Amino acid sequence: MAAQLLTWLDRPPGRARVVTRISSAPRWLFFRLAAVVTLVLWLPDLYLLDLGQPGRAVAVLMVMPLAIALVACSSLVHIAKESGSGRGW
Repeated sequence: MAAQLLTWLDRPPGRARVVTRISSAPRWLFFRLAAVVTLVLWLPDLYLLDLGQPGRAVAVLMVMPLAIALVACSSLVHIAKESGSGRGW
């Protein structure tokens, strides 16, 4: 579900524009969303590690959500342009 949030925000640039209108600092918001989503997506990986799975294999699994968050966050920041007035729905 957390990954779906970033996917929903990442798809049409119009949705990213919504965030720029409701937030005075969209870069801050996108970074925080990416961090929260990444932490939530690491929970199953940490569970696997707790079960005794090899650390190297779990580390590979943990890199994937991190890479997705970095790509989604950077693309959202570069795609979403702040509007001058914040109006014009």
